[in-house]
Amino acid sequence: METKNFLRRFVMRRGKLLISLIVSLAVLITSLPTAGYASSGRAYYVSSEYGSDTNNGTSIMTPFKSLKKAVSVAQPGDTVFIRGGRYKEKLIITKSGNPNAYITFQNYNGEKVIIDGAGMTLSDDDYSNGLILIRDKSYIKIIGLDVTGYVSNDHRVPSGIMITGNSKNIEIRNCKVYGIATTYPTKGFTEDRNAHAIAVYGTNNKASIDGLIIDGCEVYNNILGPK
Repeated sequence: METKNFLRRFVMRRGKLLISLIVSLAVLITSLPTAGYASSGRAYYVSSEYGSDTNNGTSIMTPFKSLKKAVSVAQPGDTVFIRGGRYKEKLIITKSGNPNAYITFQNYNGEKVIIDGAGMTLSDDDYSNGLILIRDKSYIKIIGLDVTGYVSNDHRVPSGIMITGNSKNIEIRNCKVYGIATTYPTKGFTEDRNAHAIAVYGTNNKASIDGLIIDGCEVYNNILGPK
């Protein structure tokens, strides 16, 4: 009889111990920090062919039309998926992400996205003459975009991708830059001008550009100085 009572008390104690362990484990799991919070960011879609800036941009069936619209709504942690096609506009980054939540602009599912500067007017401010322009912004990813067709025939300097100012933790991956050119003549002029495929200029002497990654990119068929 004493043996039975001992076993019963032992089983009950073990049962309470097991329940206590399960509850403690559940509390531990729910209290663990997530790996950043980029995964909670939203996905937006852009299509130059069948999008509309009156769409909500939140599904592949309701994409925005312009890069400008997507840039205006994207917040830290968000990813903008750009459908294949030709975009006759600049991609100008207007806000930063943060260390745990980059803002990402990338081609959708390997599709060919072309940012085409053909016919665009250049500014007298060469630091703003980038088809992709990142100025004083940080925690940005640019992935899988083609940049082309930006040509100057005067003193102004075009760039395919321009990163300048106090920009930090920028990633440029798997992009192609071609057809960036200057046709500025040298004969009879006292200064040479040029063009840049990818230009990185720190313009703040108190805060340098750092954390820059340029990986897997191709640069070809550009005219970066007078012939």
